Amino acid sequence: MAVDFAYPNADAAQRGWGAGWPNCQVNRMVPLVAAGVAFGSIRSEILDLVELLVAETARRGYPPKGGQCFGFACRATKRADGSYTTIPSNHSWGLAIDYNTLENVYGAPQAASVIATKQKWMPPLWKDYGFRWLGPAIADWEHFDFAGTPTDAAKMTAKAHTNLGGGDAVKELDDYTDGRDKFHDALKAAGADPGDAPANWNNAYRILGWRQARADFKNAALAPKP
Repeated sequence: MAVDFAYPNADAAQRGWGAGWPNCQVNRMVPLVAAGVAFGSIRSEILDLVELLVAETARRGYPPKGGQCFGFACRATKRADGSYTTIPSNHSWGLAIDYNTLENVYGAPQAASVIATKQKWMPPLWKDYGFRWLGPAIADWEHFDFAGTPTDAAKMTAKAHTNLGGGDAVKELDDYTDGRDKFHDALKAAGADPGDAPANWNNAYRILGWRQARADFKNAALAPKP
């Protein structure tokens, strides 16, 4: 299935992401802090991708603002008036972010959106890595969601590491046998079963400390081999 930027498109469950609202997969979510701003949490499979895109967005002159950026929320979609529908939101899969909400208010006129008027380069940048912007479709100027499959997410993450992350040295974690073996040892020490990976990795990351565990794993993966 190709990345589908249409509105509406096939929902995330149909694209292989499992259940969304009301049966949200909370164990699949991990903390997202990008360019120094906390977004809450997001789906683990797109964490690196979003971190790199936010960093690039900030580098180009539009950094995230604290208290105005959000990720996972176990809920249905909202209307512009704040009422809820009965359709699961992409936020409930951890596949969506809202960016600088006070400057890009859902339902506001296009002229009032900073992204739509002063930062027009941002939607094409994110689209190039699989994210759909809902500004033109429903005046949800703040909203970006990943419009592909888990396989697409892995490909886009590798592309972002190459294009935005300074090279292709950091790839999918499973590509590095030595790093994986070391990390499995850490999982076992934390009381998790590496055989259940990747589903149980998120819980182990929480036990170990998500940032440190991921950093240790990548450092092991990139270490010179004997």
